[in-house]
Amino acid sequence: MAPKLSVITPMYNAEAYIEQAVTSVLNQTITDFEYLIVNDASTDQSAKIIAQLATTDARIKLIQAPHNLGAASAANLALSQAQGEYIALMDADDMCRPHRFAKQLATLAAQPETVLVACQYQKIDAHGKTLRKTRNNLRDAALRFHLLFGVPVCHPTIMFKRTVLTQLGHALYNPTYQAAADYDFMLRVAKIGELDVVPDYLFSYRVNPQGLSKRKKDIVLQESLALALPNILNQWPDLASHQATLTTFLRLQLGDRPSPLTQTDLTTYTTGLRLLYQAYKHSLKTPAQKRQVALFATELELKTVLFRLKAYRNPFLCSAWLISLLKYWGYALINVIFNQKNS
Repeated sequence: MAPKLSVITPMYNAEAYIEQAVTSVLNQTITDFEYLIVNDASTDQSAKIIAQLATTDARIKLIQAPHNLGAASAANLALSQAQGEYIALMDADDMCRPHRFAKQLATLAAQPETVLVACQYQKIDAHGKTLRKTRNNLRDAALRFHLLFGVPVCHPTIMFKRTVLTQLGHALYNPTYQAAADYDFMLRVAKIGELDVVPDYLFSYRVNPQGLSKRKKDIVLQESLALALPNILNQWPDLASHQATLTTFLRLQLGDRPSPLTQTDLTTYTTGLRLLYQAYKHSLKTPAQKRQVALFATELELKTVLFRLKAYRNPFLCSAWLISLLKYWGYALINVIFNQKNS
């Protein structure tokens, strides 16, 4: 019989952490799963470690890639062999808590319209020490709004229904993207069902101590921009007249941040975000969805301008923007609440 769940881990030279990662999967509270680990032509001891673990647990299936495929193609190779009703991702240097799969499975089973769930996670360093916990309380409506300008969840934390495979095919990840295959994946999955996030902290995401290189950041920026802008304009062709503003907004949101911030940068960012909100809100059906998205957009602008764009370094610029923020989003939230009371 096919297992309930297929867990997928692409692996390349991961000997330092792979045993911890695999052990955290094998120790899950549910046991009905297969664990597909793709050795992507590692040159270290990773494959030997997995081969040894496989002798003690039949759920492990080690797949040898013919040559180094890259993460996207390695994941696709595992997906082509996955038999489970549900699919979960797991990176080779991360860890998950014992109830991760049980809670994500329960969420997907209880929500027929939901095809993908992520979970809360904490960031850890090379030694497993917690750096910080993230917070993502977004539901489908706000997750979709976030998807207009980036990946709204930590991708290795996701689990999705087999429906995704049957509708999109086993080659879920496009290998032509060097850094944005997960964003491309999420954009396509969102077209076939709803998204959600389990509120529990069930995952530890290991941070690269060196961080992203300048080249990697540039690739992420360019590939994400090439996906985000056409997606926006396909949904709202009328926004084509604001393409320059949206492009600048996306660049700022995706990490291309000037120093120092100018009045033009700040105005363009807020204008772009508010244009997207105005376009997107018309697709929202309930007051709860409208309130959720308005609150998220308010928080996003507040955090991005203050902490990412560092507007606080210019008190005059910051004070003028704060007045604008309070007026615009205050009115938006009051309007949602007023309409809810009268509906």
